[in-house]
Amino acid sequence: MPYVRARSLRWLLSATCITLVGCQKPEPDPVEPKPAPTSAAGISAATLGGEIAGGPFLLANARYIVDRRPGYEKVEVSLSAASADSPCAERKPKDAPSVWLRRKGSEPLKAEEVRLAPGEDEPWAVHYQAHDGRRWFGNGTASALVVIHGVGPDLKLSGELWACFADAPGSCVSGRFAADYCPIRIDQHVRGTAAMERPPPADGGIAKRRDAGVGLDAGVDAARQP
Repeated sequence: MPYVRARSLRWLLSATCITLVGCQKPEPDPVEPKPAPTSAAGISAATLGGEIAGGPFLLANARYIVDRRPGYEKVEVSLSAASADSPCAERKPKDAPSVWLRRKGSEPLKAEEVRLAPGEDEPWAVHYQAHDGRRWFGNGTASALVVIHGVGPDLKLSGELWACFADAPGSCVSGRFAADYCPIRIDQHVRGTAAMERPPPADGGIAKRRDAGVGLDAGVDAARQP
């Protein structure tokens, strides 16, 4: 009898597991994103906004970094629905959705328009990340038009973006942004200094103006001159 009861219990547990698996709803198929507009005229003139992962998205804080470390060279623009007390300060709430632009290489940013389609290998890429209350998830398959106007004397990177992603909710954003430059940790100022220039040469000579290709762009180099 004990053996019969144990076997019956195992059968009941197996049947319950099968039932639970069968009751789970399948993940909805992603929606193929529509093609990006062919010119900036198709991008909203308002602040970047739209819907991400089924929820509203409105840009509150935009920043970018330039990483020149060998093997890590990239420019990354972070466009977040979270706000911050200062341009490069911690964003709140931490689980707010964000859209990211990434360009391979650390060469100077220039004015350009780049149209992206899913599956294409381009220097620029667009993706988003969001939080569902339990975990982070994201999507990097998108149709997009990235418009870069350039970097101003105040180091702000201005641009426009239209992007639709291949996900089930059909996430799309469109609009303008102005991103603040935030140095990566190894490029941040030495404690107690506020100058943006690099320290003068050890021999006391006058430092030659850096080649425009070394700086972020001509606007950044000009801003760093006395």
